[in-house]
Amino acid sequence: KDTSSLKYMAILILQELTAFHLQDPDPSALIHLDIKRLKFVRSYAVEMDKSGLYLNALKALEKEGKIRLHRNQIKVVDL
Repeated sequence: KDTSSLKYMAILILQELTAFHLQDPDPSALIHLDIKRLKFVRSYAVEMDKSGLYLNALKALEKEGKIRLHRNQIKVVDL
C-alpha cells in the first residue's frame, strides 16, 4: 500500500467523512457520501467486473430504501 498515493489519501478522507456522518439524524449526507465512494472506487478499481459490483452496491442501497434508481439516475430518498 502506497500511503503517499492521492487515491489512497482520498479513500482515507472518505472513511473519515463516513465516520463523521454516521451519527447524523438526517442520513442524506451519509448516503451521498456512500454514492461518491462507490463512484470513486469504480473509477479506479482494476477489478474485471467493477461495473457489476458498482450496480450491485447501488441495488443494495435501493433495497434498503435509501435511493431510487431510474434510467441511469440515482435519487436519494427523503427519509
